[in-house]
Amino acid sequence: MAVGLEDGGWHFWSSNDRQLLLYSSKQSGGRMD
Repeated sequence: MAVGLEDGGWHFWSSNDRQLLLYSSKQSGGRMD
């Protein structure tokens, strides 16, 4: 699992699920792509 900062928010992704989970501090909730 890795964590990084992007566009004033933060995101992390799980290599186990092989999916990108993007969470932005600018949003009220979470976003999954």
